[in-house]
Amino acid sequence: VFVLNMAPCTFLVLLQTYFQLRFYTEHSKLLDHESQTIQQDVVNRGIKRWERASSAIGSFLADDRKLRGVINRAVDKMRAAGKGNYKKPKPDPLRYEHTLAELKKHHGVIDKNLLIKCAIVLIFIVSIFMLRSFDFFNVIGFSWTALLGAILLLILADINDYEGLLCRIEWSTLMFLSSFFVLIEVLSRLGFEDLIGENIIKAIKSTPHDFQLLVALLLILWVTAFASCFLNNNPVTQMMVRIVVSIAQIKPLALPLGPLVWALVMGAAFGGNGSLIGASANIVTAGVANKHLYKLTFRSYFLVGFSVMLVNICIASVYLILMYVIISWDGMIFE
Repeated sequence: VFVLNMAPCTFLVLLQTYFQLRFYTEHSKLLDHESQTIQQDVVNRGIKRWERASSAIGSFLADDRKLRGVINRAVDKMRAAGKGNYKKPKPDPLRYEHTLAELKKHHGVIDKNLLIKCAIVLIFIVSIFMLRSFDFFNVIGFSWTALLGAILLLILADINDYEGLLCRIEWSTLMFLSSFFVLIEVLSRLGFEDLIGENIIKAIKSTPHDFQLLVALLLILWVTAFASCFLNNNPVTQMMVRIVVSIAQIKPLALPLGPLVWALVMGAAFGGNGSLIGASANIVTAGVANKHLYKLTFRSYFLVGFSVMLVNICIASVYLILMYVIISWDGMIFE
């Protein structure tokens, strides 16, 4: 049911996003990316990475001090070598083939056994999520399922260096995401959730009966999208689900729950594309990029992502109006 309702709109949005991003990106800049500036940036990132590693080493033990000295000397050599002159290669339209071959050679699958184990754990977690739709298996919650999957992967991977593994976890990203759930819960306790729900219900009731579903779909879609853009779509979805259910339970309105849910899903999914903090994937990507010394700022992402999100929501609005207002498709057997 979910795929049948979401796939057509997702495909249209995918095409629109592709062509819009192609419009924003000049193809000529992608062909000759091995310029002097880029090569110098690579050297500078390497120097900063080693300096960060040197600063993380303590100075209490003699071995640590020796190791820091070795790293500092290597950094000095890299800095001296980085002052050389870089020759800009001639533009080659087929350079991407060489670059792709290098990426496949140096960035392939490092540990196939670990990949297989991760796939097994992923299938295990997804299977439990699917089985939870049945009443006889609706015992384990989503959080416990994820925790069991993590424990199972640790057992199968048989990693000896757990301290190194814990150091590579994006703790700052996890704390940042968890703070959003705390923020949304605080706003709900302060009446923010009730305020949004009451205003949406008032707007729906103030319209003629024949247009109430249309207004409800557009309000839920756009409110969820803008809230997800600036407050992260995960906690916003948790808040909006309660609002959508309460709207569907109002008997004078008699609005079907299915289309309201699809409007919520589209608003949360497409709204997360609007800003760097809109979706968890964006935040994780920014954290990994920052660890590798690539700066991905909120402003640079917002300039492109927000405009893409607006067009996404416009396409979703047309889709919802066409499928659930004009055609009056009830979303299959959604109950």
